[in-house]
Amino acid sequence: MQTQLTQTFEEEKKKFQDEINNYKLLCNNLQEKYKEFNEEKNQHQSIIKELNEEIKDIKERNAREVQQIEQKHQNKIKTQEEKINQLQQSLEKNNLLKDEASNLKNMQIQLTQSFEEEKKTFQD
Repeated sequence: MQTQLTQTFEEEKKKFQDEINNYKLLCNNLQEKYKEFNEEKNQHQSIIKELNEEIKDIKERNAREVQQIEQKHQNKIKTQEEKINQLQQSLEKNNLLKDEASNLKNMQIQLTQSFEEEKKTFQD
């Protein structure tokens, strides 16, 4: 009976030892998986950081480009407004000159008619 108890005890001891070994293996596997997870997490964080920096750079570059384009358009608008003002001034001067030319033409016609009338009175 003693041998049977000793044998049972040894079997139980072996079972527990096997279970402990299994738990140790599981723990080691878990630690390895955790280590791999941390490595992947660090890689992902590094990638995310790089992507965020790239996004920031792209946004800044785009903002500068938009600002340059807006400035170019403002300059074009200003130049066009100046040309329009010059053309309006030229048109106004041209209209004044036409009016003056028309007035001079009318004055010439009147003077010519007066001269012709005076000429007739002297001839008669």
